[in-house]
Amino acid sequence: VAIGLFVSSAATIIDAINGKPLARPAMITFIMAFISIAVKEWLFQYTRIVGEQIKSTALVANAWHHRSDAFSSVAVLIGIGCAMFLGEQWRVLDPIAAAIVSVFIGLVAYRLALPSIRELLEVSLPDSVTKEIAGVIGQVDGVRAYHHLRTRKNGNIYILDFHIKVDTNLTIVEAHEIANRVENTLKEKYGQSTIANIHIEPYLGEPVDDSKTCTD
Repeated sequence: VAIGLFVSSAATIIDAINGKPLARPAMITFIMAFISIAVKEWLFQYTRIVGEQIKSTALVANAWHHRSDAFSSVAVLIGIGCAMFLGEQWRVLDPIAAAIVSVFIGLVAYRLALPSIRELLEVSLPDSVTKEIAGVIGQVDGVRAYHHLRTRKNGNIYILDFHIKVDTNLTIVEAHEIANRVENTLKEKYGQSTIANIHIEPYLGEPVDDSKTCTD
C-alpha cells in the first residue's frame, strides 16, 4: 500500500512540475478525511486497550495501524484543504502530502511487523519474563530444582516447557500434585490459558541453577 501510494503521488507531482494542471479535490474528500480521523483514532484507543488487557502483541500492532491511518488522514486533510482553498498553485500539496503519508506508513509497518512476526513464529519470551517465570517455578513448595525451561507465546497464550526435580521418596501421586501446584501457580500469574508442559525428575542434591534455564 505504501509503495503504491508513493509511486502514484510521485507521478502526480512530476505531472505538476511539467505544467500539467491538477484537478481541484472534491469537498466530499475533505469531509471524509475529517470523519476518518475521528473513526481511526477511536479504533486505535479501543483496540490498544483490548490488546494490552489480553496481552496480544498482534492486536496492539493492529491498534497502531489504526493510529497510522489517523495520522495519514491528518496529512491528507491538510493537503486537500490547501489544494481546495488556497488556489490552483497549491494543489500540488495534495500529492505531496500523500507521498509523505506513504513514507510514514512504510516506517510504521516495518516497526510493527517485527513483533507480530515473532509472535506468529512463537519466538521465545523476553529474558526478563523468562527469568520471572523461573522464579515462580522455583518458589513452589516441593520443587527442589528446575532446568530446561523453554518459553514461547502463541497469541496471548504463554507456552512453557520445563523439568522440575522433586524428592526421591515421594510417590507418583505426590510428585504429580507438585506438578499440578506449579501449573496452577503459573496460570494464576499469567492467565488460565497458560500451557505448562512439565517433566518430573528425581532430585539428587543438585541446587537450583538459573544458568540451566534455556530461552531458545
